[in-house]
Amino acid sequence: MIELIIVILIIIVIIAVIASTKKEINKVSSQERKEDMNYRSILRERYINQVPMVGMSRDQAIQTCWGEPTSVDREIKWWGEIDEHWTYNNPHHHLYIQDGVVKKVEMK
Repeated sequence: MIELIIVILIIIVIIAVIASTKKEINKVSSQERKEDMNYRSILRERYINQVPMVGMSRDQAIQTCWGEPTSVDREIKWWGEIDEHWTYNNPHHHLYIQDGVVKKVEMK
């Protein structure tokens, strides 16, 4: 009988520890989400005030001060590589993108 009571008490303690740990994990996850949202906001502001640069993704390039291109010429190579040439309202602004990454920026 005493062993049964001890086992029940141990189970209760384990359940309490698990519940407490889960609550802490949720608190950390919430904080991480807030930090991630803040980080994304900072990046968005940084890109909006920046011209496109080699190495940026397509999405990052669109979020820069150049914005959406006026026209996009797309070529799909036989091996699957996708090349894009973006042209903007300013005729001197061009982006060359390979497989979703900016490879060349022209500002003549």
